Amino acid sequence: KRLQLEGKLPQNVIFDSYIYNDKNEITADAMEKMKAADYVILLTETESNMSARNWYVSFPKSAYKYAKAEGIKLIVLSTYMPYDASLYNEADALLVCYCAKGVSKELIENVNSQVAYGVNIPAAFEVILGGASCNGKLPIEIPQLEDDGAFDLGKVVYPFGAGIEVKAKN
Repeated sequence: KRLQLEGKLPQNVIFDSYIYNDKNEITADAMEKMKAADYVILLTETESNMSARNWYVSFPKSAYKYAKAEGIKLIVLSTYMPYDASLYNEADALLVCYCAKGVSKELIENVNSQVAYGVNIPAAFEVILGGASCNGKLPIEIPQLEDDGAFDLGKVVYPFGAGIEVKAKN
């Protein structure tokens, strides 16, 4: 909403969200929201156990596969320990950011809220929406993540130092 107030994002842009905590597979509700959207931003948050059996890996993977099968434009934002990025290397866009302290519902509803929040996720959304520039390079290499949560260190998907530079639209 702040980008709209600053004139960096058109007023007719509508946002919706879906919280997938503890859901192992994409739901009919999520499919409906994804089909109705012009673009989908899929935020992933991996922890130390990245087995495909864990909901924070299995749900995003199933949403990603659904989007690819349906031709839905998908941007993946890999957060916290963004080592799951190798799972989404065919997304329309992929952005990684460390840390996962997100934005509270109060802040979403009131851009002048004094509630504390992490800066990484809001900053990443500003980049995705064209309201901010960014550049960065990976401080590590990201190997292929296998279904059991182990990394195949022989298959590096994103090498050390890989990076991007994105210019803001305004």
